Amino acid sequence: MNRSISELLLGRNTAFFLAIFLFLLLPFYLGAQTKGYSIAGNQIQVNSDLHWQQWEVAGGIAHIADGAIGPKLMRKNINAALNAEVFSLVGQGGAESGSNQGDAGLVIDGDPGTSWGPDTENSPLKDWWVTINLGRLVVAQKIVVHFAEEGMGDPLLQFKVLVWRHGPSRAWNRDYNLKGTDIPNFWEIGRTSKPNKSQRALEFVPHTTELTNGIFVGDPIERVQIVALDSDFDRAFSVNQEQYEALPDDQKGAVDHFRKGESGRESLISEEAYFNEIEADRRGAIKYYRKEIPRVAEIEVWTAGDNVNLGTVDRGGVLTVDTNAGPKDLGATVTDGDYTTGHNGSLFGLDRCPTGECVYFFFEDLGALFWLDTIHFITDGASGIDQLSVEISDGMRAPDGTI
Repeated sequence: MNRSISELLLGRNTAFFLAIFLFLLLPFYLGAQTKGYSIAGNQIQVNSDLHWQQWEVAGGIAHIADGAIGPKLMRKNINAALNAEVFSLVGQGGAESGSNQGDAGLVIDGDPGTSWGPDTENSPLKDWWVTINLGRLVVAQKIVVHFAEEGMGDPLLQFKVLVWRHGPSRAWNRDYNLKGTDIPNFWEIGRTSKPNKSQRALEFVPHTTELTNGIFVGDPIERVQIVALDSDFDRAFSVNQEQYEALPDDQKGAVDHFRKGESGRESLISEEAYFNEIEADRRGAIKYYRKEIPRVAEIEVWTAGDNVNLGTVDRGGVLTVDTNAGPKDLGATVTDGDYTTGHNGSLFGLDRCPTGECVYFFFEDLGALFWLDTIHFITDGASGIDQLSVEISDGMRAPDGTI
């Protein structure tokens, strides 16, 4: 069975910042010898990035900039799309689109005043999509789509929200790619139920694609895709002639001409027929329209917090599983934020089942002291874990040396 410990999340806590700060400063008082400082007169100076980079600090928990060092912020309840571009664990994180690629990154820049929209003049509706690659596996609890503010663009008239993740090395219960290809087989989590002209923010909650316990919320995903399904194109909003003439040329939409029938009912005819083929008293209304200007301002992917497990190996942590041959190192595969990697195996050895219940031991040292908020265990395989017991420790040792 695949055994992947995916999310170790840290809440925001004042004590955390103080404790980690003291931990990071400790080497200065205990171990400075010939590196990591300069001497100026009667002073020992540690005041450059190069100085601080000489110190032995658990990887991933310190931020060095402008000659100063501080704790790296671990956040709770985050929009994982905002820093997607800094991750490349499952492909380079960022945004891409089927049309107007140059603006795709604006949907994850955190600025509601910027936006992406398709090239409505030169791109067919099938190319009106934008995809976010989060760059790592994230347990998404909700996805929020924000459209440009009124006056800066329109919502997508009709659209759907899709998500996807890579499958494990051996997919047991679903096709993660289209058969015979490496094309992602996205699955839908929601769509509009009617044309949307005015709503500027819509929220979608993904339901987990695996069996879970009662308190697990969300779905493990790597990518989010927004796909337009319909548009009013050049007839987005009706305007009067004066308003129409005041519009920029790229926003001027259709102009419809109508003929009045004997019953008074009007029917659409061409502009040429309106002025050249019918009598003046048969000419009906002329209707003017503004073009639809679909603009997506932000796509937010909300999760419980930063995954502390990422970077475990870099900061000296370990993750092992007991085997008949001794502990097996899983650090490079179970803490890497990649669903395609993990531990595969079966329960082994009758000595592990003394009472008929087999026991499988995993051990993880995070490499530093953290305040944990939530732990997610994400597994895949021919069968699930029937029972799970979790024990934690702050690393203190008993008199006999055990944790």
